Amino acid sequence: LDAHEEEAPEMASPDAGPAQDFERARMWEKLEGQLARLPERAARAFVLTELEGRDAAEASRILGVTPNNLWGMVRRAKKSLQESFGPVLAA
Repeated sequence: LDAHEEEAPEMASPDAGPAQDFERARMWEKLEGQLARLPERAARAFVLTELEGRDAAEASRILGVTPNNLWGMVRRAKKSLQESFGPVLAA
C-alpha cells in the first residue's frame, strides 16, 4: 500500500466529524496490517482489483499470472480479511 499511497482513497470525508475520521483511519490501519500478513502476491492482487479497481487483465499482467490464478488469490485474500474483520464488522 505504501507504494500507492497517493492513489489510496481519501481517508477523511468532508462531511465526517473527527470521530468518524478517526474510526476510518483505524480501519485502514487494520486493513494494512491484515494485508501485511497475507502472502505478498495475494495482498497485491487484492489491492490491485479491490482497492485500485483494475480489471483482471491488467492486474494479471502486472502480477504475471493468469486471470484464474489472480481470482484465486483475491478470493483467498478476501476470505482471510473477512475472518479477521468479522468481529470488527459485527460490532
